[in-house]
Amino acid sequence: MRDSISHEDAGIIEAAWYRQFWPWFLIALPTVAVIACLISLAIAMRHSDSALRDDYSKQGLVIEAANAADTEAQRLQLHAVLSIAADGRIDVDLSGRLKPASILLLEFIHPLDKQHDLQIALSADSTSHYRGTVPTALSGRWSIELKQPGQTWRLRAIAERRPQRELKISL
Repeated sequence: MRDSISHEDAGIIEAAWYRQFWPWFLIALPTVAVIACLISLAIAMRHSDSALRDDYSKQGLVIEAANAADTEAQRLQLHAVLSIAADGRIDVDLSGRLKPASILLLEFIHPLDKQHDLQIALSADSTSHYRGTVPTALSGRWSIELKQPGQTWRLRAIAERRPQRELKISL
């Protein structure tokens, strides 16, 4: 006599494995994870982070800013007053121990998206007064840098510009 009863003897008919719920459930879990990974990879490739915009050096696990340009501006005792009128006119008064230049560069650096960065050439109309124009659509929080082409100094500030309002800051 037999000790065990087969499924056929008991009248139980087992369906093929591919007709069962559990194998498909167990296959679906890693499949969904792989698809989510590929979607995340596609998003990361399409919207990559822009590189650091300033001079930085890595010392072990610490990232330090190289502030040579800021130190040079302090050494030259540079100070600027920047005014942006509601219509987009820019006026800059620069003071310090510096030879007058015919052009200064004013950069508006967007905090999140490098594509929105804007560089404006300011032309001198007197010894230390510079003028230019910025688009009136420029609004929000910006990092502002003023520098002279070919020189090693810069003045920086962070400001928030609202449309149709005048902005006046000291750099």
